[in-house]
Amino acid sequence: MLISLVLIFLLTTIGFKSLRYGLFSIIPLTTAIMFNFIFMVVMDIPLDMTTVMFTSVVIGVGVDNAIHFLLQYRKQAEFYPDDIEKRILETMIITGRPILLTTASIVGGLMVLTIANFQPVIYFGVLVSVTLLAAAVGTLVILPAILSFAKDPAGQEQQGCPDT
Repeated sequence: MLISLVLIFLLTTIGFKSLRYGLFSIIPLTTAIMFNFIFMVVMDIPLDMTTVMFTSVVIGVGVDNAIHFLLQYRKQAEFYPDDIEKRILETMIITGRPILLTTASIVGGLMVLTIANFQPVIYFGVLVSVTLLAAAVGTLVILPAILSFAKDPAGQEQQGCPDT
């Protein structure tokens, strides 16, 4: 799990050409993983090989939301270089619905696993679904809150900004 997080951090840092954005990209993931382990304790789901392997899957899939959000946030910096609140609002308007729809469709597909006869498959479906939902919440709630407190000087957002 830690290796996956470090690799995602390194890849997003290189992709964004920013250490700061590399850190921002893993915030929703760490939130989701923490929430998932709390869920496992509350639901008395054992920590074994099957339940551990979901973490790498979720890290790979869950980072997509954060990347899309951060790419749009950087793009909005061109239009609102001095207004972080407006930048976050426009980013939420543009990315919020797609993030929710893709998360809902993936979770819907994974919930089919809950009718399996093999308990580890059921756990896998439930845990990945719960964690992806938590990653979406982390992207749409926690990440914007942290970005609103990240007082970047105007124009710094655009360094290394991809054209997408």
